[in-house]
Amino acid sequence: MHKKGQVTVFVVVGLIVLIIVALMLVFLQKPAITQPESVQSNDIKEFTENCVDEVGRDALFMIGLQGGYYNVPTETEPIQRNDPEYGDFQIPHWYIIDEQYLPDFEDIAEQVNLYFKDNFAKCTQNYQTFEVDGWLVSTDEINIETQFPSEETILIATYPLKATKGTSEVSFETLKPIRIPWDVKNTVEWAYEKTAQYSVEGSLTFPQATDNRLLQIFPSKGSWILTFINEKDDMEKKYVWKTAVR
Repeated sequence: MHKKGQVTVFVVVGLIVLIIVALMLVFLQKPAITQPESVQSNDIKEFTENCVDEVGRDALFMIGLQGGYYNVPTETEPIQRNDPEYGDFQIPHWYIIDEQYLPDFEDIAEQVNLYFKDNFAKCTQNYQTFEVDGWLVSTDEINIETQFPSEETILIATYPLKATKGTSEVSFETLKPIRIPWDVKNTVEWAYEKTAQYSVEGSLTFPQATDNRLLQIFPSKGSWILTFINEKDDMEKKYVWKTAVR
């Protein structure tokens, strides 16, 4: 009986030790459970900034193909184009006889902002990836300030966002400036110069390929399409700007 009593004591002590060890393991693992939430909260901001970069490139490229416009004004009598590489787009006439339809840099910046308002949610997909993981994300409308220094284009996004998951929370209103290495400023100023010259003189001296820039001119049903290519912008796609003259 005495030996059986000792065995019972040992079993009870062993169980107590196992319970204590198990509780200590659970306690020690608590930081490992909360850490991913902190990482994911940072991921939300990084994800948003990546979307600003992606949509910004799409906006600038589309607006370049369409001569400075996202929504091309009907009075420019745009030329419809379907390109195997670029898809469907419209080329506005900057000059129609004596009429001018040149967008200035303020107009171009506003067109970028309009593009974002229509297309930014397609990139974020309303943060469904994060909501599946338990985050509740609420946002307001995005606004983009576009700056055109030489050598690059800068996008500054104002985008109020708040995300919560349990006790974790992330919120921001402005994002870091996104720098896109496309020299829109000098490309547009070059397009201003050569399109005005062509509208007056009806011709240009060739070759028009200097300083990593290429100008191509093609006829189109009584009009002339001018394509400006900045070959220094070494991206997946060369930066292209198109206008038309009649």
